[in-house]
Amino acid sequence: MIHHNVFLSLGSNLGDRLGFLKEALGFLSRTHQTTVVVNSSIYESEPVGFGNQENFLNLVANIQTDCTPLQLLSQLQRIENALGRERTVRWGPRTVDIDILYWGHEVIITRRLTIPHPRVEDRKFALVPLNEIASDFEAPPHFHKVREILEQLSDESWVKLSIPKAEYETM
Repeated sequence: MIHHNVFLSLGSNLGDRLGFLKEALGFLSRTHQTTVVVNSSIYESEPVGFGNQENFLNLVANIQTDCTPLQLLSQLQRIENALGRERTVRWGPRTVDIDILYWGHEVIITRRLTIPHPRVEDRKFALVPLNEIASDFEAPPHFHKVREILEQLSDESWVKLSIPKAEYETM
């Protein structure tokens, strides 16, 4: 089996935000052919794109999977649906959102999926937690280290540490 190294972004801004993130991580850990290697602390951030909504809680998880990108996408959408995700407003409020940020060092473009995530290098709410767990990861397509991308970021939105990893793992 080929084990793919994948980075996922998880976010929530409806209801029990922490509960939804923890449930999503639980689903991920029980997903066939997938292992959660490490996840970041939880960060709070202001909404991006559609502004009139609650703040988000975000984290990044590093997983290993034997799935294809489209198989994993389907599994992630099943997790989102199981946790009550409704797709009514683009970038609108959601119980949980799970995005594939990076699939190792690969660039993948299909009709259903683009990896790296098309806006990852513009999103502080994804890069800050990613930097916590993989600051030296050389991100495609330009292969700059995550910490270097974050240093050059022009996104002026705020992102702050909400719950350190060691705390929420014992909650």
